[in-house]
Amino acid sequence: VKTLGFGPFASDPIEVQVQTDRGAYRSGETIKLSGTLKNDSETDIHETTVKLIQRATCIATSPWKNERHPQKTLSEIKALGCKAKDAADLSGISLPIPDIPLSTQRACSIIDVEYKVKFIVNIPGLHRNLEVEMPITIGSVPLKSSSPPPYGAVLEKEKHDSDAPPYSVLLGSRQSAQEKGDSGVDSMGVQLDFAYHENEKQPLL
Repeated sequence: VKTLGFGPFASDPIEVQVQTDRGAYRSGETIKLSGTLKNDSETDIHETTVKLIQRATCIATSPWKNERHPQKTLSEIKALGCKAKDAADLSGISLPIPDIPLSTQRACSIIDVEYKVKFIVNIPGLHRNLEVEMPITIGSVPLKSSSPPPYGAVLEKEKHDSDAPPYSVLLGSRQSAQEKGDSGVDSMGVQLDFAYHENEKQPLL
């Protein structure tokens, strides 16, 4: 929830709850989103943005240990907005996955590759945008359809104290994994383990 303005001029909140249809994908597949954007403020939201972001951790050990975390956007689309005092269904938003490297978690000693889907509510004016990040895995073995729990974002009243952030993001339920998962081996012999996620929805904090 985001409240525009402050004090007696604060608006009613803007709230978003969104989730991906699965927790893991292959290159060439499509990420499908679902959820709800509720705009109780007096401001029209003209559009939202969905991005697929790659974050790489590069580890150097010679002549001294050093880490870099380059990040880039691999795919991006513009999606529907929401009129003031209205709500929008986010079902039907699709984000294509280009041909990209597999996710790795220290399978290689010098680099880690992680992916996340970022949903951004573009709020007009000088207000901070509302953002929700959802981690995903890129693998080589297809998974059964299993929706992860939704992620929610709550943006509270904007503060004008320079020491305090203008908003806080509260994530909803985290993904939970069953003890048993599928695994595969990519073309370079890297073992990949994927776990199915339970579709348990929990209320936002």
